[in-house]
Amino acid sequence: MRAIVPLGIAGLLILCSGCGDDESCQPCADGTPPAAVTDLRVSERTLETARLTWTAPGDDGQLGQAAAYDMRTATHPLLAEHWDAATVVPIGRAPRPAGQAETLTVAQLADSTYYFALKAADEVPQWSPLSNIVAAEYEDAIPPAAVTDLAVAHVTTTAIELRWTSTGDDSLTGWVVDWCE
Repeated sequence: MRAIVPLGIAGLLILCSGCGDDESCQPCADGTPPAAVTDLRVSERTLETARLTWTAPGDDGQLGQAAAYDMRTATHPLLAEHWDAATVVPIGRAPRPAGQAETLTVAQLADSTYYFALKAADEVPQWSPLSNIVAAEYEDAIPPAAVTDLAVAHVTTTAIELRWTSTGDDSLTGWVVDWCE
């Protein structure tokens, strides 16, 4: 069986196919970056982790398979102009083919609001626009320990002096907020 290809397309296929050992041959330019991820979300949270999910973009828009991801986080809203200063979140694997579900669990999150966003790259690399930005808020999950040695130290006609041992921010660990009279 023989495939019949119109001449215009056949010529394009020859130009964009491999060049073998011909050093004067230039590969075809890839002019289309991956599409931006638009459905990044926090799908599950625990006390110290966030599970992020999104749909994989393609190599060229929504077609094919991207070559890499660059995910970042910050404790302030992640804007494109602050991208390089944000903390890199290692993903550790290649993107899946376009349209497939992606999942990443980020650990060791506590006592802050974390903003996440990502970009995808093709093999050139051309980078996609910044994805939508999601936030995961983590409150301090460990309260200070109870004061167990509160005692009256001194009494006058106008004041009572109290004494106790300070506890920590997280049970008996960490600093507590100081206060003055």
